[in-house]
Amino acid sequence: EDLTSVAHATMSISLWYLGQYDSAQRASEVSIVRARKLNHRYSLLQTLSIASELQRLCGDPDAVTRLTTEGLALAQDMQAPLWSEILTGSEAWANAARGDVSAVAELALGVHKVSTIARGLVPFAITRWVEACDLVGDVQTGMQVAARGLGAATDSKDVHYLSEFQRYKGKFLFAQGQPASVVLPWLRRAVTTAQACGSPPLMLRAVLSLIRYSADGGTPDALALLENAL
Repeated sequence: EDLTSVAHATMSISLWYLGQYDSAQRASEVSIVRARKLNHRYSLLQTLSIASELQRLCGDPDAVTRLTTEGLALAQDMQAPLWSEILTGSEAWANAARGDVSAVAELALGVHKVSTIARGLVPFAITRWVEACDLVGDVQTGMQVAARGLGAATDSKDVHYLSEFQRYKGKFLFAQGQPASVVLPWLRRAVTTAQACGSPPLMLRAVLSLIRYSADGGTPDALALLENAL
């Protein structure tokens, strides 16, 4: 394992959460280029896998597919089950982004497989699953997945994932036609959690959801938060 390549890849995710999108893309590119130059296949596999997650965060299914196509071939050749599952999940997310409803079931299976290999990655795997539910409009499954994600993120104390699960919970409740008294507390929790993370993109997502699903536009405080997140 080339630690420098993997460090750049890992840093790319941290930079995205800090709202430094261009720097995140550059770090990801550096990690892949370095792993290729060193001809270190395992490091390349890791950097491709992490890069696929970065592109999911950026909402680019085509970039995800390009990375997973190469990564999955490498994972299968190297018999690396964990990275294979991560890449399979990335590709399923990309399919969901294109409207493939079968991707939801594929991601559900992926969460189970990841839990048998690396339980610490379960909140991460559930995040992609819940987003896929949202992308294809599967509100009923999404509610169940959000509840599972809330439990997993609370147990792991991962506030980055917790913010997203709270946001999706509120969003799915709104889609079910629940009253504002039920929906808005979840969206406000998502904002509060995102603030605690110090993550501008999570703040942006949470505040936009609060404004979008509030009859009063989320109050002036929400608009002030939105200005800070932009």
